[in-house]
Amino acid sequence: MSSEEGLATIETVVAIGLSLLFFAILTNFIVIQYALGVATAALDEGVRQGARSLDPVTSCEDRARATFSSVEGGAVHAGANLRCFVDGAWLVARIDGTLDGWAPPVPDMTFVREARAPLEDLVP
Repeated sequence: MSSEEGLATIETVVAIGLSLLFFAILTNFIVIQYALGVATAALDEGVRQGARSLDPVTSCEDRARATFSSVEGGAVHAGANLRCFVDGAWLVARIDGTLDGWAPPVPDMTFVREARAPLEDLVP
């Protein structure tokens, strides 16, 4: 019978721990990219809907919030500031917020995303 049977060296335990930490950091970056994509898609939906509406700002904000809430979970949505406004002949939707890092090596990320669409001339 060998004396090394079932033995895990300290190097193996440290290597496994570091691998798991690296995996968690990589997963956090993937989640951040997903959240930014969701924010961009929500803004695009909002300005598309609002540009064809008689009340563009309210329609834009309602559609963007509904899209954002339906796709994204809670953490980003709770800390995000979404607003729509008219800038000349354009409807602008803007969202800003902070995405928290899961582990100390991953910094918190502050983001700002914006989408624009030309307002359509609607006859009431």
